[in-house]
Amino acid sequence: MSSGWSLLANRYKSSLPFNGQRWPFESGMIGVRDEIDSSLEPLLPFRSALHFGTNSEGLHLSVFLLFRLGRPSLFIPWSEISASPAEGIFSKKMKLDFRGAPRVSLYISDRLGRELIKRAPWYSQSAT
Repeated sequence: MSSGWSLLANRYKSSLPFNGQRWPFESGMIGVRDEIDSSLEPLLPFRSALHFGTNSEGLHLSVFLLFRLGRPSLFIPWSEISASPAEGIFSKKMKLDFRGAPRVSLYISDRLGRELIKRAPWYSQSAT
C-alpha cells in the first residue's frame, strides 16, 4: 500500500523554490482511503512537522528536514484542491482533498485551513 505522501508526490512533486506566505512547524494528518472499503482511512500524524505555504497559484507542502527522507516537497494548484469541514476528537478540523490523488485526504486545524485557503481563487469568506 502506498502512503498518502507518495500518492501526492506522484502527481505534485516539486523541486522549484517556493515564493509566498509560509506557515512552518504545523501539524496535520494524512489519510489514504482503502481501495475496497472507502470508509477506512488510516491516518498518519505529522505533529509540528509540516511546512505549508500559499501563493495565488497554489499550496506548497513540505516536511521538517529530519523527516523528509522519501517525502519530497509538493506544490498543488488551487484548482486541484477542495476543502470541507471535518470533526476532530478535540477540535474542528478542515479536510483537504486532491483531484489528482482522490484517495488521499489531509486533515489540518480549522484555524490553519482558513488561513491557507484565503489565497485560493475559489475562496469565499461567506463559505467559511
